[in-house]
Amino acid sequence: MLFVGPAIEVASGENLTHARQDELARLEWKNLPLGDGLVWKKGKGERHLAVFTDPSCPYCKHLEEEFAKLDNVTIHYLLVSFLGSSS
Repeated sequence: MLFVGPAIEVASGENLTHARQDELARLEWKNLPLGDGLVWKKGKGERHLAVFTDPSCPYCKHLEEEFAKLDNVTIHYLLVSFLGSSS
């Protein structure tokens, strides 16, 4: 027998599949390799973001434009080659 689709708890309506996927995808801040990245601080830098980015990626460049609008933030950039050898 094969079931395909999300598992829903009938009593509460909770999507157990999404809850488990969220749990598996969660990264602990303390486990990120922040020392291996670049840091950009704007304002007091009280809010922290960790960003996996590729300087050659057009979507990452667009995200940079959005980050420029933020204030009071420290951004930790972790460089990743999303585009392969062209990055």
